[in-house]
Amino acid sequence: MNLNNVINKIKYKEKKESSISLKDFSKFCVSHVLLICLTILLLFLAHGTNLFNNNIGIDTQLFLEDPTSDYNWLGIGRYGLLIEKNILGLSSYSPYYAGSIFFIFLILSNIVLYYSLYKISNKDLGLLYLCIPLIAFTHPIFVEQFIFMLQYAEITFAIALTAFAMLLIFTWIKEKNVFYCLFGILGLVISFATYQSFVPLYICFCIFGFICLFNSLDKSENIFYIIIKLIVSFILALGIYELSVKLLPSYISHIDEGFFWGKYPLRSIYDFIKGNIKEVLLGRGIFYNLGYTICSIIFIIVAILNLKNIKKGFNKVIYVLSILAFIATPFFMTIAMGHAPTIRAQFILPFTEAFMMIFIGENLFKYKYLKYVMIILTIIIFENQLQTTLNLYYTDNMRNSSDIQYVYDIAKDMNELGITEGCGVVFIGRKDARLNNVCQTGELVGTSLFTMNYNVPPYYSQSSSLILRLF
Repeated sequence: MNLNNVINKIKYKEKKESSISLKDFSKFCVSHVLLICLTILLLFLAHGTNLFNNNIGIDTQLFLEDPTSDYNWLGIGRYGLLIEKNILGLSSYSPYYAGSIFFIFLILSNIVLYYSLYKISNKDLGLLYLCIPLIAFTHPIFVEQFIFMLQYAEITFAIALTAFAMLLIFTWIKEKNVFYCLFGILGLVISFATYQSFVPLYICFCIFGFICLFNSLDKSENIFYIIIKLIVSFILALGIYELSVKLLPSYISHIDEGFFWGKYPLRSIYDFIKGNIKEVLLGRGIFYNLGYTICSIIFIIVAILNLKNIKKGFNKVIYVLSILAFIATPFFMTIAMGHAPTIRAQFILPFTEAFMMIFIGENLFKYKYLKYVMIILTIIIFENQLQTTLNLYYTDNMRNSSDIQYVYDIAKDMNELGITEGCGVVFIGRKDARLNNVCQTGELVGTSLFTMNYNVPPYYSQSSSLILRLF
């Protein structure tokens, strides 16, 4: 009897020590110095240009005019950006400071993801975590997101916050401490209020976290009970966010306009959804590659092989459904909206690819030759994406130089014509940026401010809206 008491005390202590804490996070960082150093190097290769970026990007010129502006974030339900802006010391916008904060939280978001996956799965995958910066954060989709420099520091902060919220929710499930749940839901509400794409991103994180947790579950643990907790906490967070934005006096739901259901014929919506899925699977265009398709196929094969380790029939069904749901996460927004969202909102796809590669690596690294195949595949995806990502950043630099030069040319012509300060200037039409053959244009990358908004109905009525702020 005494021996049992001693064993129970030891188990209790082990459980307490496994709880998340700043001390435990610090230990994780100290024991993974090489991993963190390589992460910083990879992120610098892909996004280091943003540390000292002077480009006048989309909407950023408004902050250069009025550094304390709140833009229209409250009006579109993104009050999370305002909270983060004040937390990060960006209440008065400064380009170099914003760039530094952006890069710090870019690094931190990776480390928080490593730590979260480590704590949820109870497995230390070491350098295998590098799939996240190698595949996810080098993806060209992030360039489309990060050219909005007025919010890129807040976006990286929200990625870290979403990963941490996921960890808190899973810790609540493991340790049954309701405070973890409350703080996790609070973190999710702020993330959802930062950018609406964080809703499907959390679903992606959550499903992969569940898959990681699956193999480490105790036989006595009820999987159905865990799923219910995950769903309820998510619905609560989403419900609180939706209710909170409705209470904002200036809120206008711009997202409702993006939903095609009920506005377009079902056949058209089917074609839109099918078209987006087809583009991703076939790797068409500069923002997609065959990495997702190849990873999905191997991911499914490995998952099928893992089924033999699951004894209960119900658990097998849940496992298969989790795998299929995870693979489908990049298309949740497409299905919900009835069409493909803007490229910059599709950053769930890179994380899905990276997580699949981690799962594959965890299961195949024990096989010598398969391990090398996986490493080669990761390098190929990384090299392909990095080249496109850097070309897109170069294109944005060339676009900015072209816009500034055109402003000087117009100012010079106005001077010669004797047009004095205070005279009204109107721009009609469009003027594309002068780009060279190296440049790769994206959805917005490479689009001149002299072209932006020209096609907003009625046509050319908004031609001057972004240009005049350059003068």
